[in-house]
This record gives sequence, C-alpha cells and structure tokens, in this order.
Amino acid sequence: MKILSLIMCLTFVSFSFAEMSGHQKMENMDETVTITKTQTTCPILVGPISRTVYADHDGKRVYFCCMDCVKEFKKDPAKIIKQMEAKGIVLERAPLAKK
Repeated sequence: MKILSLIMCLTFVSFSFAEMSGHQKMENMDETVTITKTQTTCPILVGPISRTVYADHDGKRVYFCCMDCVKEFKKDPAKIIKQMEAKGIVLERAPLAKK
C-alpha cells in the first residue's frame, strides 16, 4: 500500500512540474500578436455606425452614426483616429478623390 501511495505521489509531482514548465514557456514567448478589428461603432457616441455617414481624413475613412458626430470629428480628426487605432481598429482606406 505504501508503494502504491508513493507511486501516485510521484506521478502527481511529475505532472505538476510538467504543467509549470509549459507556463514558463508561454511567459517567455514573443508577444507580437496584434488583434485587429473593423469599425462597427461610432467613435463619438459609441453607437452602431451607418455606412452612409462618414468622413475621410489622411486617406482613412471613418464611419459615424449621424452628421452631428461628423462635425465633432472634424474638430480634431487626428486625435480620434489615433484613439481608434490604439484600440486595434483598422480603418478602411478612403477612395482616391477624382481630379
């Protein structure tokens, strides 16, 4: 009976060490994974966007829920775009303007 208990204890301990070494490997992995997402909410009122209400700035298209939000965006577009990109939101490219 003592031998069986000893074998079970050693098995448990070996599994514990194996599990810990896996965690150490995960901690040392390079953390370069970037999660990106498309825009689904208005950056001003945080409501659902309308694909017909948008503004283009520096080659990027930003969608909004209403024209009032577009007006607010135009006060400081670079700041709002920077905030969105910091959240991992990838903005669509604005179509090239016709000359």
